[in-house]
Amino acid sequence: MKTNYYRFIFFFIFTLFLSPKLFADQYRSFQNGVWTATTTWEKSVNGGSYGTTTTVPGNQETDTVLIRNGHTVEINTNPTITELVVGEGSSGTLKTRDTANTFAPIVKKNITINSNATFTVSNSGNRSHILTIGGNLTNNGTLDFIVGATKCDVTFNNVGNQTVSGTGGQTDFNLITVNMGTSSSNILEISSSNFSAATGFLTLSNGTIKFSGSYSLSQQIFPSGATTISSTQGIWLNNSNVNVTAQNFTTTVSGVFRVSAGTYNIGTASGNSLLYNSGSIITIEGGILNIAGRLARVTGTNSTTTYTQSGGTVTVVTSGSVDATRAGFDIGASGSSFTMSDGSIVIEDSTSNAYDYYNVAGTSSVTGGTIQFGNTSTTNAQIFRVSSSVSLHNLTVFTNGQTTKPTLKLLSGLTLFGNLNIQSGTTINANGNNISLEGNWSNSGTFTPSTGLVTFYSSSSQTITGATTFNRLKIDNPSGVSMLSNVTVGDTLILWSGTFSVGGNLLTLNGPPISTTPNNLSTTSSSNLSFGGSSSGVTIPSSVVNLGKLTINKSSNGVSLSSNITLYDTLTLTSGTFSIGSNTLVLSDVILSGTPTNLSTTSSSRLSYTGTAYSFTLPSSVSSLKTFIVDNVNGVSLNGDLTIQDTLNLNLGQLTVGTRTLTLNGRTVSVLSTNLLATASSSLVFGGSATNVSLLGGITSLNNLTVNNSNGLAVVGDLSVNGTLSLVSGKIYMGLNTLTLNLNGSVSRTNGYVVGKFKKSFSADSVSHSFEIGDSTNYTPSSVTFQSVTNPGTLTASVVNSEHPSLGLSGIISTKSANRYWTLSNSGIVFSTYSTILNFVSSDVDGGADPGSFNIEKYDPPFSLWSTTSTGVRTSTSIEAIGLTSFSDYATGENGAPQFS
Repeated sequence: MKTNYYRFIFFFIFTLFLSPKLFADQYRSFQNGVWTATTTWEKSVNGGSYGTTTTVPGNQETDTVLIRNGHTVEINTNPTITELVVGEGSSGTLKTRDTANTFAPIVKKNITINSNATFTVSNSGNRSHILTIGGNLTNNGTLDFIVGATKCDVTFNNVGNQTVSGTGGQTDFNLITVNMGTSSSNILEISSSNFSAATGFLTLSNGTIKFSGSYSLSQQIFPSGATTISSTQGIWLNNSNVNVTAQNFTTTVSGVFRVSAGTYNIGTASGNSLLYNSGSIITIEGGILNIAGRLARVTGTNSTTTYTQSGGTVTVVTSGSVDATRAGFDIGASGSSFTMSDGSIVIEDSTSNAYDYYNVAGTSSVTGGTIQFGNTSTTNAQIFRVSSSVSLHNLTVFTNGQTTKPTLKLLSGLTLFGNLNIQSGTTINANGNNISLEGNWSNSGTFTPSTGLVTFYSSSSQTITGATTFNRLKIDNPSGVSMLSNVTVGDTLILWSGTFSVGGNLLTLNGPPISTTPNNLSTTSSSNLSFGGSSSGVTIPSSVVNLGKLTINKSSNGVSLSSNITLYDTLTLTSGTFSIGSNTLVLSDVILSGTPTNLSTTSSSRLSYTGTAYSFTLPSSVSSLKTFIVDNVNGVSLNGDLTIQDTLNLNLGQLTVGTRTLTLNGRTVSVLSTNLLATASSSLVFGGSATNVSLLGGITSLNNLTVNNSNGLAVVGDLSVNGTLSLVSGKIYMGLNTLTLNLNGSVSRTNGYVVGKFKKSFSADSVSHSFEIGDSTNYTPSSVTFQSVTNPGTLTASVVNSEHPSLGLSGIISTKSANRYWTLSNSGIVFSTYSTILNFVSSDVDGGADPGSFNIEKYDPPFSLWSTTSTGVRTSTSIEAIGLTSFSDYATGENGAPQFS
């Protein structure tokens, strides 16, 4: 063990004292002087104290150098050292010697210029020195490599990353060469507080230059001529105050092109483009990239690139593009990769190529960003073309005061994960292609769909803003799509999933019936629907229960309801029928316009008119209804005959029959006495088999009246009929009231009669009438024939199915009579004599009585006097009295004393 210990001690002493070259020599300035003078320096060999030296820095490459405060050292040789520090915080200067020679010092590692120190060149005429740096450059003092005509170029050559940093007030380069290994992943980052350089200062050999920090720089950075960024090179803008000014040349990228902040301008003419070769990486994270021509593949190749954008704005074709080989923005090979999460790609003007935006990258990820066609500098009447198998996020067609606004023409289908925005005056021509949209639709211009399909799909709610005409429209969003403006669908509306909400807008459907799930259509009382086109079988979905306006404008066929619906504004029937079917249509203060007769109903249709604002005329085409409700103070008028099969309900407002015929076949008729308005020109028909049907006292006169209800009609109030009284089936119960058939009226009887008072008119030309009267059980009419009438008037007839209360005074044997009496009352008739025939039924005749022996006794009040009349023809159920001169009550039976004819 001791032997090994002594060997170690010996080796250490040998290394320390006999091999001093293994340690770096540390030089520092001793006084002002030139680099090659030993008196300028003092040296520390072992990191200890400094002393005089017989060598100068650069004697070996591991040397380090410090220029001390207060000293000025002039470079007059080409030293190679490891590290350089200028100044100790208060002063110190390093500069090139003012001679006719040029110098090329090399610092293999870092250079530090401390506060108040200076590293510069002497103004020795047109001299170009070269400084090579293998490490970082930190300038907290002054770096000035351009003094008069004397300059110093700098080459950065580390195989790895390097930086230019510091807070110095001046960091002024002449030319910079980046030659860092063989990979673009080696980065020179300039992040000093200040930075300046000569125009066209940059030469890229290998590695990437990155402009960071916050200094201001606005100039040309590459020498004049076409710029090539090879596969081992890269350029990276990461400073918002850096503006790379344009040159009249094209930039070709095989390596890295990256903009995180700042502005990069490429080209000043239409042919100046940013072209990429395979293996290139184009990354936009922020800032602005303006390209006079195209961002595209190298001409004539299938070059691929990896394009990534997470921010910033890329604008292409700022000076036009007359080259027909590539699009303005061209990711034209399937081997490319395209990733976009934010930022904008702007196509300023169209190109001579078939496309202006062309993207067929085989690998893609799009989660944000905007593709924009047009900007504030777009020239007039631009027609942009887009073809992309890669999805877009947002799509905008932009305008800024052009006389003819831009148009975007689709040459392929598009899928948008974000929003579509058509600005005012601009146009998107879908050209028959499909659009799938996950965001919102905003259209202040024109959308021309041709035969294409637009699909709204998302897991979040979507909106449509701006009046738009679609060809086919598909809603496939469980969270729903809402219209914020009017929408027209020329062909099919496909409601695949989720609610399509019309809101307070107009939805026009000009195609076939709504497909898949029609009941996903949602409307409110302020929604408007319009149906056009010529497709058949169109029905309004049952989910549509409320609408503001409804328009039917179908060139053929029509539209049908599939459920009950309420309209609150306007029903416009321009063309084609609107069929209610067996549903309920509620019109609430609705104005009916167009061709009202296109409204079609059946005996199972239900109609209701409500509100307070307008009156309503029921079209003549509405001839049959199941129920009809009037609940509007302004009322409804008939414009044609109407049959109501079930219920007429006049809650509020009048139903004016006018000259039409209203047929009521319902089981109930609920009307207020003044709400059914019928006049002497109106006709009413009571049919069906409902019970307790009544005609209230508000109606006093009719043209025609038909009763065809076996359960009869109760009339509450006096009633006159000017035309035809049709007694088809059932009785007319008059109660204490009188039914009057006016002079020109007539009766058509099949199987009905009047129970109560029935008045008819007589004149010189009308001297004979039958009175179709009876009681609640039997029909027992009477008739009157005048020999002559010299003054017209009326005669009222009635019959009671019981013995006359004063029969005992008549001379008729009460047990041998017909248990019935008749009453005839004259008003105004002046006549000679008359005869009357009184009819009874066999059940009226007392048992054992002989109708062949009956006489008529006439009762004359007020003295209760009975007189025997002259008897005419007798039958088993009738008897005639002749030669009568006055009217009163009549009874018939066998007399107690012999009677003579």
